[in-house]
Amino acid sequence: MKRILLIVCLFVVYSNIFATVITAKATAGWGSPTTWSPAQVPACGDTVVIPAAFTVTVDGNYDLASGACASKPTAIIIYGELYFTNNNSLDLATGSAIYIEQGGTVASQNHGSNTFITVNGTTAWTGGNQGSTTGVATTTSISSGGIVQPIELLSFTADLKSDKVEINWQTVTETNNQYFTIEKSVDGSKFSELTKVNSAALKGNSTFLLSYQFIDENPLSGASYYRLKQTDYNGKFAYFNVVSVDNTQKRNIKFIVYPNPNLGEFTVNFSGIENNHEVQIILCDELGKEVYSTSVYSNSIDSHKVNLTPSTKISKGKYFCTLIVEGIRQTLPVLVN
Repeated sequence: MKRILLIVCLFVVYSNIFATVITAKATAGWGSPTTWSPAQVPACGDTVVIPAAFTVTVDGNYDLASGACASKPTAIIIYGELYFTNNNSLDLATGSAIYIEQGGTVASQNHGSNTFITVNGTTAWTGGNQGSTTGVATTTSISSGGIVQPIELLSFTADLKSDKVEINWQTVTETNNQYFTIEKSVDGSKFSELTKVNSAALKGNSTFLLSYQFIDENPLSGASYYRLKQTDYNGKFAYFNVVSVDNTQKRNIKFIVYPNPNLGEFTVNFSGIENNHEVQIILCDELGKEVYSTSVYSNSIDSHKVNLTPSTKISKGKYFCTLIVEGIRQTLPVLVN
């Protein structure tokens, strides 16, 4: 019997099950390595991500369920579109799932009943019966057996308050939940553990609203990212959504360029930098092309003055000199006569 199970849930990836992350970088066919980063066709056991800007076309019949793949579930996370042509199919192993995020779509060219997705041999979606399946305000998932959520997360937020980041989250239900981990990242890609917070539920089980809070006393300068991880008593864990905070602090960092106008050689004088930090100085033309750059450490020069003497003479025109320190950027116009 053909069936489809649509589960409204928050985005969650079981990272201890799904291995390599393969991300689409172009609108192109599933079977082309150039579609993906890293440049390889997704294999069973991978986590496949299709960003909002791209459509990945299932341009053949892909079997990720037979042989050695039978024990390697695949996760496909769709923010863009997974599109089937020519009655092609996608066969996935037991435990696999397709997460259709808000704005994401699974669709087919001709809506034929031969266009399908199977999980563990059970038809989970067909172009003929279901047509286009589109993500809504929360995630829709396609699977053959459903997904048991360890927690039902109501919210996860991070807010900058008085030079500290206040992190709050709430759960509606918890099942066998042991603890949460707050992870932190400077780039939204590589995360490290910030703290652990034990479940407030009795023996990890609750059907009541529970609220949690953690204060990051030392937020990063500029943008920082926070991720929530949940761990069961049996050791399984799940990741939930990432939130970001902009901690561009208002510091009394100043710099001047003189003489200005000049003949292509000038001095940058900066102040207000505490401790020893790398200071980058970049000169760009009006089109944004870099024509000169240098870097120094603030404590390595007593006067905080940097003389810019490019080896190649700078042509007449208007330029922009940018000073970058601790993620803070300041730019001044420079005129070369």
